[in-house]
Amino acid sequence: MNLAANARGLHRGMALADARAICPDLATRPADLAREAAALAGLRRWASRYAPMVASDGPTG
Repeated sequence: MNLAANARGLHRGMALADARAICPDLATRPADLAREAAALAGLRRWASRYAPMVASDGPTG
């Protein structure tokens, strides 16, 4: 989600079909799960310096 999409009325968590109904020229791309997992692993390492226990919640949140 970027500022332009937000200005057109889209919001995080919105169904893709609803978003495309509002914004037919919407450009999407698939999630890069490996890159997201690597970023979260780095964040966990960083947070472990400041918190006694850090854990991820799993793929379903």
